[in-house]
Amino acid sequence: MKIIPLIRERMKILSEFESLAGFFFDRPKEFERPLRVQPLKVGQEALKTCDWNHDAMEKAIREASEKAGLKAKDVFMELRVAVTGKTVGPPLLESLEILGKEEVLSRLSR
Repeated sequence: MKIIPLIRERMKILSEFESLAGFFFDRPKEFERPLRVQPLKVGQEALKTCDWNHDAMEKAIREASEKAGLKAKDVFMELRVAVTGKTVGPPLLESLEILGKEEVLSRLSR
């Protein structure tokens, strides 16, 4: 039930549900584009130590990005692709909350 509000506005017909929300149920088998290692590592390290809620994750990622000399938007995008397999989808941080810390960190470490 937590997923529906995240995709409701993006979904025009029911058959789009799988392409928008399939990553909640199955880990992506492929990615829309190759992952960039440095921004992904920065995001992964930030998420390892923060509280698992939207505000804490956003703050940790932004601070880690700045410290590493990267744009936060680039780190957020690498996290999105690594976790969902796609460059577009439901709001990232809310999606990470739903997936849970253990699952997200597991996806990021592969």
